[in-house]
Amino acid sequence: MSLAVLRWLVADTLRQSLWSGVFWLMLGVTAAGVLACFAVPASEAHFLIGGVGANIIGLLLGLTFTAGVLPSFVDPNAALILLAKPVRRWQLLLGKFLGVMALFALHAALFVLATWLALGAATGRWPGAYFVALPILLM
Repeated sequence: MSLAVLRWLVADTLRQSLWSGVFWLMLGVTAAGVLACFAVPASEAHFLIGGVGANIIGLLLGLTFTAGVLPSFVDPNAALILLAKPVRRWQLLLGKFLGVMALFALHAALFVLATWLALGAATGRWPGAYFVALPILLM
């Protein structure tokens, strides 16, 4: 298997997310989540600071935003490009999967870090256990 093919498929998936607006929509939701963290009263922030809120919200957002990326490679415009390059089906699926995982890992890290900073600034508590949400989201 050629790593160049996988690299191209991952880059194509990321390019497709930029073109379709999924990347920017996820970035906007992350910004809204940060603003919502500033509105959480300090007495109720223990739910979010424990990482449970980041896990649930992050998982739902990730599933929602990445659900359409894999089926979109059968779009006629995407299929024409892929037909020009001889790629096996498993390579295509693996490349798209890795692209979706790279997109999700980028946004999950950004979401967890930004909400941790916002909650810390709002409540004055900076627990490191909040970052446990990131590997859980990526599994």
